[in-house]
Amino acid sequence: MQLWRTLLIPLALVCALEIPGVEVRLNGQILPIMNPDGDSHRPLFDYPEGEGLPLLECLPLTAPMLSVEILTDSQSRVLDEGEAEQFLQGYLVRHKNGDWDAYWSHGVMRNVQTMDVRGEALEPGKLLFWFSWEGADQWQALAHRFSQIHGIEVEALSVPSLSGKMLSTARARRPLPDLALLSSSDIPSLTTASLLQEVGNLEDFTTSALEAFAYRGGEWAIPIYGDAQITVYNPNLLSLPQPGLEGFEEALKILRDNGVPACWNAYSGYWFLPLSLGFGRETIVDEEGEVPMNDAASLQALEWLLERTMANDVLPREREGMMGRFLTGESGLMLTGSYSIPNLEASHVPYALAPFPTPPLLDYKGMSVSRRTRMPAAARAFAAYCSHPGPALWFCESLGKLPATSSGVSLLGEESWVLQDAAVRGQVIPPNTSYSAYKNTLWKLLALVLSNQLSPQEALEAGQSILDEKKQRRISP
Repeated sequence: MQLWRTLLIPLALVCALEIPGVEVRLNGQILPIMNPDGDSHRPLFDYPEGEGLPLLECLPLTAPMLSVEILTDSQSRVLDEGEAEQFLQGYLVRHKNGDWDAYWSHGVMRNVQTMDVRGEALEPGKLLFWFSWEGADQWQALAHRFSQIHGIEVEALSVPSLSGKMLSTARARRPLPDLALLSSSDIPSLTTASLLQEVGNLEDFTTSALEAFAYRGGEWAIPIYGDAQITVYNPNLLSLPQPGLEGFEEALKILRDNGVPACWNAYSGYWFLPLSLGFGRETIVDEEGEVPMNDAASLQALEWLLERTMANDVLPREREGMMGRFLTGESGLMLTGSYSIPNLEASHVPYALAPFPTPPLLDYKGMSVSRRTRMPAAARAFAAYCSHPGPALWFCESLGKLPATSSGVSLLGEESWVLQDAAVRGQVIPPNTSYSAYKNTLWKLLALVLSNQLSPQEALEAGQSILDEKKQRRISP
């Protein structure tokens, strides 16, 4: 290693997190320690074996990590490059006596004394991370903690309409972020524009989370969390609805008779699609890679929705109107996303959660690395850190999200049983251009049906014709 780079190592790692009782080395040299913010008792994250820290917080970032030697009070073990990278995805758990045990996908080592990493340290620098949706405070907190520990500044910036912003920024040849938080439906347009890097080698993620970002043979984002469709009801007016559509219909009738009908955005394909799944639709995407509209299950679902609306069992309202009616007691039930849980908690109104009456949609968000970043290793490290079960579970529990890792789902408390149910029964919003076309086309048609300007059959036939035309334009040379 060059002398000048050796001299820079201590400067790059002065914020390495102190682990009382564990010595951390880089290429045999003990790292100088300055605990972030002068706090010698950093908050620990929850893991199956107890409270602890991600090894991504405990070890220096290198590119690549050539090996790591772990010494305990009774043994020594050297992990070479592949195993070392897997070890980095693990965590340390602290016991009451002060001992630390290391856990990772391929082993456990008790009472760790020393960890010596071999590799070339990442240089200091700055990452720009664009995010959207909820969680501004949480993203800022994770970015700050990562920056303080590793000396790599992360600027977390909230950007509305993020996917479109990336496309317009690229066309204008302006700087793009190093990382971006994307939904599965963003992936096709951004990969077609060659703006994303493949991430690959993803472990511990749920099958559904991986499906959300698998497109044309590649994996284009590290999954972080999912929003799940759920039922929210007033427990002073209703007991827990029985599973399935029959139990749901009974609940709707009880609320109607009490003058507090259910509310949800019945004009949106996002809420109509799971209804069609409940009436027998097997998959969202067909064998040709399209999201069909004019099928028997969709017709039954739309006829059911129209009947419920005409009977005043359901008041179609968009998100703000729906939430307002529920908070003021004018509605006793709403179909919404798990993202609503923090607002409900803050409102102090009585509410309870129940599973969605049909297979719910799972809307995953993941962190993608820009093809234009000048710090790809650091960008991947921050994305891996945010997806790590400890930080990700903290993020999800504070915002009503579904963790993207299997271990994260298993750590959800008993109060999150509805999210665990969604993880089992839910279907993933696909990274598919036809899904966006389906949702955008259905919006106006549902409004026409629910205002009795079109019959369900006419609406679905018209919608399918529009989708067929869009498909033809998409595949035509």
